[in-house]
Amino acid sequence: MKNLFISYVKRLTMKVNLSWVLGFLAFWSILSMLLINVYKPSDLREYSLYVSLGYSSTTLIALSTFAIGVAFAIFFNTQALPFMFKFSKLTPPKYILAFYSANLIDAEIIGIFSMLVFIMLTKLEGTIVLPSNPALLIVGVFFEGLLLISLAVLIELFSLIKIKILQYSLFLLYIPMFIVIASYFLYIVYPYSNPIVDYANPFLSSMLLTAYSYYGNTLPVSVPDYSSELSLLYLFLGIFPWIIVLTVVDILMLRKVYLRQVEEQRMF
Repeated sequence: MKNLFISYVKRLTMKVNLSWVLGFLAFWSILSMLLINVYKPSDLREYSLYVSLGYSSTTLIALSTFAIGVAFAIFFNTQALPFMFKFSKLTPPKYILAFYSANLIDAEIIGIFSMLVFIMLTKLEGTIVLPSNPALLIVGVFFEGLLLISLAVLIELFSLIKIKILQYSLFLLYIPMFIVIASYFLYIVYPYSNPIVDYANPFLSSMLLTAYSYYGNTLPVSVPDYSSELSLLYLFLGIFPWIIVLTVVDILMLRKVYLRQVEEQRMF
């Protein structure tokens, strides 16, 4: 598993997919700052809130785009995986662990790059907004990446087993990105006061967790409604169960791909 992990790290950090995602992230960061300038926040605290939300949403969108690319590694590995599982010590849980770990390194690179871009953009605006809790921010990006990667793997495995058409798989992989964008606009535009809306949506929970880390103050349930505040603990609980369930399902689905491929090999 160690060699597999090292191989993934080398391929992921040097491949074009990561460079493309970083460029995509820079574009969304600039667009986010332009939207903030159009809104013109009334004071520094409100400005910091919008910058924090801009950072968290942009990072989440970039990670969802990155997850689309890495999910195709599953597609290209399906022919080799049955033999690796059968004739080596590699197992589906070990493969998923190595796959997650290597990709999460790139997820942290994306999160750090996004942070530097927003610091630079706020400096150009004249008011630098620095992350209030960098350690918690790293944890937040970790959970964002883990959520999106595990979901992308599930979608790709489902497509391989049930749909078996690459074009449909690509369409399904873009759905999380659209949900992320919709969740962001829901939070900043719609005046709801029930925190269940935030906690029940893992995309929104992960986005608000990183926003909380950058902002350093308690977040409102929604931007138009400051009547109630969100709990950091419940934001974690809004993400963690989803990650556990998705990981378990990924392993089970990978076993099905393995069995299906082995049976196909016996036919020839």
